[in-house]
Amino acid sequence: QRKVGELRKSDLAAVQGQLKAACRAHATLAKKWVIVGQLFEWLVVTDQISSNPARVRLPRRADEPKEALRISREQIAAILSNADERYRLIIQFAAYTGLRAGEQRALTWDDLDLDAGVVRVTRAVKAGGYVGPPKTKGGKRTVPLAPDLIAELRAWKLAQPIVQRRQGLVFPTASGGVADVNNWRNRGLHAACKAAGVDLLRWHDLRHYFASVLL
Repeated sequence: QRKVGELRKSDLAAVQGQLKAACRAHATLAKKWVIVGQLFEWLVVTDQISSNPARVRLPRRADEPKEALRISREQIAAILSNADERYRLIIQFAAYTGLRAGEQRALTWDDLDLDAGVVRVTRAVKAGGYVGPPKTKGGKRTVPLAPDLIAELRAWKLAQPIVQRRQGLVFPTASGGVADVNNWRNRGLHAACKAAGVDLLRWHDLRHYFASVLL
């Protein structure tokens, strides 16, 4: 509601405060602030403003870690029951296997042994969009599958449209390509959280939830 030429550092400091309140991780805040700075730098280059008001330093990362988000079984159940059918199994799989998003996006049916009830993690989609090894040396692992999840996966394997099977991916796009985790998060997880009346979760929070289940 303001012209960009009217904005001052004090205004951008207020925006920074809003972003800080919305970001659970300092790294996320830093990435978003880079985007804000690039936007205003472009406005300077294109002679729409004379100086960049977004040159406001980020505060240093607090020494005290934020309290870990506590997610209950009831909350996960509510999220799953309110999730769009396109994303429900994807969210359920993440919550009950602890796979990273990149690992889940690269998962093929050959990686699943539904008879033995395990998933073998051997690769992951990297930031550049290519498929490579998991994030860490211990990333190559075998994860047991819960009986309910095995049943859901069997049903999905039978129901998966032919067009989605060209790369053998378990959770591909509608055309069979590698899925975008942003769609999983925004259209799937966040929409389900809102419908269930639950605080918005990051996709990585599902991995933390699985760790709490193991404990």
